[in-house]
Amino acid sequence: MPSTRSAPGYLYILSNPSIPGLLKIGLSTRPVPDRVAELNAATGVPTSFAIEAYFESTNPQAHERSVHQRLGHSRVRGKEFFRVSL
Repeated sequence: MPSTRSAPGYLYILSNPSIPGLLKIGLSTRPVPDRVAELNAATGVPTSFAIEAYFESTNPQAHERSVHQRLGHSRVRGKEFFRVSL
């Protein structure tokens, strides 16, 4: 029987000085610094994201879904950005 468990990974919290008052909360199955470098390379990002925290996860998709649901009242509609303090 195939496993329904996701690949291990990380949940991360990022900030960006050009986007005050918002935190990006997402997941990566790769090292978080690699994901941040990818985000920072995008031409639509005026300044670099900073890693505020990250957490190892055995099921990052489920954990991200749970965090996003709990913070739903603070979410920027359709995005992984939240109006919450660190």
